[in-house]
Amino acid sequence: MTRSRVTVCAVASLPIVAALLAGCGGPNDTAPSGISSVASGTSAAAQPASPAAASSPACDSQIKTWWSDGAAQNQMSAIGNDVTTLMAVFQSLATNLQNGADASGDEGTIRTTDANLKSNAQALQADRPPSCLPHMGADLDAATAQCETTVIDAGNALNQLPSGSKSVAVSDIQAATQAVGRGSAKLTAATGDLNKYVTGQG
Repeated sequence: MTRSRVTVCAVASLPIVAALLAGCGGPNDTAPSGISSVASGTSAAAQPASPAAASSPACDSQIKTWWSDGAAQNQMSAIGNDVTTLMAVFQSLATNLQNGADASGDEGTIRTTDANLKSNAQALQADRPPSCLPHMGADLDAATAQCETTVIDAGNALNQLPSGSKSVAVSDIQAATQAVGRGSAKLTAATGDLNKYVTGQG
């Protein structure tokens, strides 16, 4: 369950990033609509930061345009929802397999969520952040790569079930869970990259 909390942390940081971007000044100087709904409970006390001393106006404009179109934030939020769903159903599947219970419902949920995760990861990978933003592109690439690994491992687990290879399926689920943890850490790093740039630490 620790990895699930990591995922939530990655998504919950998005409203804070929006508040920081709003402090950069210039046109479109508002947080993207709907971003506060990404994670409820985020502190409303987060204040916009002043423009980063090390940033350039051209890069600031590129970042705000990229972020404000809403695509990246929606994709990151969707990935967070997908992996949270998978974490819960992985645990349910493993328990049902170990107890000899019916796991058909878990299988269906995994297949559907796997497909969603693959699609959302591919969309995020295609929506590249500006090259002037240090490290964020690499961290997002690493995050989406782990999403792909999660999809593959989860699919492998389901493929083992018809033959009754339950122990192998459980091992594949464990591998998928580890990939979720690594991908969540990289999503957190990516939002941290944006925070650091806007606050002049990057």
